[in-house]
Amino acid sequence: AYKTLPSWLVVVDIVVVHLDLSSAAGTGLFGLLGDAPVQIIPVSNETEIDKFYDLAERCERGKNVTASQDFTRKSAEEWRQELRDDVLYRFSQNESVAEDLIVIMHPAIMFRLCTQMCNH
Repeated sequence: AYKTLPSWLVVVDIVVVHLDLSSAAGTGLFGLLGDAPVQIIPVSNETEIDKFYDLAERCERGKNVTASQDFTRKSAEEWRQELRDDVLYRFSQNESVAEDLIVIMHPAIMFRLCTQMCNH
């Protein structure tokens, strides 16, 4: 079943961006109208990843944040190695499947827009 697509984006981290819809639309990161609230970005696209992380960090600064996130950033290579290690561990009984998966799986980070300000 895993061979049905030539490559897979595997979400290795999730970051929630708490921001009102109008401000989110103004950034252009979640669609021009804020109509694309979930963005999955390959870790190899470090410029785009940095834009989302920077926005998420700005949104958590300041007033009345009740639950904050860990914004520790990893390099693309660190994410690739972490995914590789996980695949090798989970498929340790079948090395050929593990090696096939490592080639087609690519780590990505999911950025999700939350307009409910649930962390305030």
